[in-house]
Amino acid sequence: MKVSLVSIAFSGYGRFVGQFLAFAVSMNPKPDEVVVVLGKDHGCQDPALLKCIYPGVKIVEYDGIPTFGKLRNIAIKHTTSEWTFFVSIDDKPEQDAIKTFNSILKEQDADYICAQWYTIGLGLKQQFHRSPLPLEMARYKQIGKGAGFVIPHSPFKRWLWEKSPYKNTELPNYDFLLNCVLNGARFVKGDKPTTTYLRRPDSHARVRLKSIKKEANKQKALMERGIVRYYWNEL
Repeated sequence: MKVSLVSIAFSGYGRFVGQFLAFAVSMNPKPDEVVVVLGKDHGCQDPALLKCIYPGVKIVEYDGIPTFGKLRNIAIKHTTSEWTFFVSIDDKPEQDAIKTFNSILKEQDADYICAQWYTIGLGLKQQFHRSPLPLEMARYKQIGKGAGFVIPHSPFKRWLWEKSPYKNTELPNYDFLLNCVLNGARFVKGDKPTTTYLRRPDSHARVRLKSIKKEANKQKALMERGIVRYYWNEL
């Protein structure tokens, strides 16, 4: 499994890049490459020094108007691996994440791994979470339950992105997951956590999503309806 670890930072979140790269250094095995895109007002004091933390890291600076989708697309354009493993700049990739992915793929070939993860912080102890498969999401919706959540820190093959890149929006994940389903991706479940979401009051995703919660709920509902339609004959 050739994998690129990818992240983005803008609006002051460049202050977490050094921490993120320190986490990447501790990974065993390490990713084949690490790519970080710094958007406008990223707040990283000296991008050139980041290569002292993780030699070989690709640092790409973008001066246009940043969105989560736009910067992720730029990052993936600079990768060369078959697999993309996106992790938020203020979160932590687990040391054995790639070993976990390789173990899963030995058992079952796939294009998208629905990952497990931990959360910790804001006064809460470490908690465990798992992503459902899209087919499971459709089944949950059919019986009136919540569909669940596939964490964006789930690795996927590059061809899925080439066929349907992220939309240039603040909410690219819902549309991207639906397109992976519609494009016939083979999904498999992770069997142990591969990232830790470090809860902070000013978390990048937390701050952004709070400001666009209504639109986020709308996009999530559209994704869920699309997944249910796709799997209708299997329900």
